[in-house]
Amino acid sequence: MSSATFKKTFFTTLTVLCIVLGFELIAFFLTFSDFLDFHNILIHSLWIYPKPVLWGIWIVKTVLSTLCITRVYLCEPSEYRSRILKLWALFFILDILWPLAFLWLEAPLLSTILVTCMLPTLFIALLLCFLIDKPAAYALIIFGLMIVSKAFLHWEIYLLKINAL
Repeated sequence: MSSATFKKTFFTTLTVLCIVLGFELIAFFLTFSDFLDFHNILIHSLWIYPKPVLWGIWIVKTVLSTLCITRVYLCEPSEYRSRILKLWALFFILDILWPLAFLWLEAPLLSTILVTCMLPTLFIALLLCFLIDKPAAYALIIFGLMIVSKAFLHWEIYLLKINAL
């Protein structure tokens, strides 16, 4: 790898990491205190993890999304690449909106719909990633499993009418 390629890869990764962390931290700070109350109520749910595990999941999720976006961004410009990046932008918007809908608006149906909308967004991005960069797609599979777990939790809350709010 040449010095110029290394610099481009390094600075692209750093920029993407800052963007991803920015989105994650916005959602985190907007909902942190409400999240702790919610977590304590639902601690016995199958889909709620202990707090130390959640920190690990958050770190892995951030690293995997950074890896995937960086690898896709560094691919040759194409229609697939453009669509994947747009899907990621949509995903991050949904990722900020669902905790606001759930914890601030106290609308479990709306938050369940938002989380459920994340699934096809990631699935389409996954299929497109396989066409242009397989390692990015593999990172997205693991990331997607975390989102599936989140969707199951919201469906459990909604369908069982758990009073978590």
